[in-house]
Amino acid sequence: MSPGFARSRWLLPGLLVVAGSTRLAFQLALHADWAALDHGPILCLFRALTGIPCPGCGMTRAMIAFAMGDWHRAADYNLLALPLFLTVIAHSLIQWLPAPIQARWQTLLTSRRLTGTALAVITATWLWTLGHPTF
Repeated sequence: MSPGFARSRWLLPGLLVVAGSTRLAFQLALHADWAALDHGPILCLFRALTGIPCPGCGMTRAMIAFAMGDWHRAADYNLLALPLFLTVIAHSLIQWLPAPIQARWQTLLTSRRLTGTALAVITATWLWTLGHPTF
């Protein structure tokens, strides 16, 4: 069996899982209680131990707000929500590209320059969050 056939055989079930998961996420997000989300328990071990939010603090709430289309609230919770979402989408789409193109993208996405840039953005966002706490 060729790799192309195996990939195409799983395309429809994969798309159905993604569509169902997306529908479930939007349905749950439509019924989100913002008061409960804003004042829920602290799940971050780093924040619980130090009292300082980590770079990922607020990401769950940001993704819920993002799913609801509330971009401003998502940015208030965590500025990294949109880049993270787009990165996940990009990685998912790359898996369906032909092997030579996929290899070029994988080389680009694992380059030291991109890794360094990502770490700089995460650090800058964290420092900004420390100066502008929303929770």
